[in-house]
Amino acid sequence: MKKELKLFLLGFIILCMAFLVMPSNVLAAEPTVVTTLAELETALADDAVTEIKLTKTIAIDSTKTIDGNNKTVTFAPTDASTKAFTVHAGTVEFKNITIVNPVGNGRCIDVREADVTLTLTGVTLKTTNQSTNNQALNVGGYYTTPVTINVVNSTIEAGKAGYGIVTFNPVKLTIDNSNVKGYAALYMKDE
Repeated sequence: MKKELKLFLLGFIILCMAFLVMPSNVLAAEPTVVTTLAELETALADDAVTEIKLTKTIAIDSTKTIDGNNKTVTFAPTDASTKAFTVHAGTVEFKNITIVNPVGNGRCIDVREADVTLTLTGVTLKTTNQSTNNQALNVGGYYTTPVTINVVNSTIEAGKAGYGIVTFNPVKLTIDNSNVKGYAALYMKDE
């Protein structure tokens, strides 16, 4: 009986030591891969999903609220895309989400049309490539009607090689209780 107990304790100690030296990512779940807005919304709502990998640019063409459920979405395109999300129309809100784009010249959110109101609430936009002109939030396209952008309780980071917010068009921009960082936090071109 004593010999069996000693063997059991020895086995238990060896098993515990194996867990201590095992790389932490061995037990980590694989990220949930999404390519569409519907797949993203399902993954964000699923409490069992801890990590999300977006492999295609998602275009938003109508009024929509994307509640991130305090999750992180990392853009990992399977093509040459640089934009995680493009917003083309409507009143769009991202809330409680972190969007990371490590791609060169990466953009987390790209607004492409004038008929847009974009609100970021409790959001982190982060571009991490350190050798290109990243633009965490870009307001581009060709129009003269202002886009409305509201950044509330959020963080926008473009690192040392990027721009936090870039706009080439008229914009009504409100930044409230938020941080914007980058090589240049704000880059705004003349009308």
